[in-house]
Amino acid sequence: MTTDFQVVKLAIFDVDGTLTEIKPEVLARQPGMATPNHLGEQQPLHGVVERLANLGQGGLKFALATNRGGVAWGYSSLEESEEVAQEAAENAGVIFYWAEDFFKS
Repeated sequence: MTTDFQVVKLAIFDVDGTLTEIKPEVLARQPGMATPNHLGEQQPLHGVVERLANLGQGGLKFALATNRGGVAWGYSSLEESEEVAQEAAENAGVIFYWAEDFFKS
């Protein structure tokens, strides 16, 4: 029995504080805010877009991981949390895949 395996180079990054940060104008309104709960509250950290672009040229794929506590605590819905995760990927300049779609590309 022969099984073909696909070799994938994968880097998994936590989103908050690793790839993105809260926008300064949001922090001015909500001091101490740790993670974004709504669209438009985050921006990529300085240099992230360029570094990920360089890594991606070598065929590396990226996965984003996050533990959105805002859903459990009622700060945002699951749907909004998914949109914020997608926004983080777009802000960081990486292609966004849902887990079930990752190996289809």
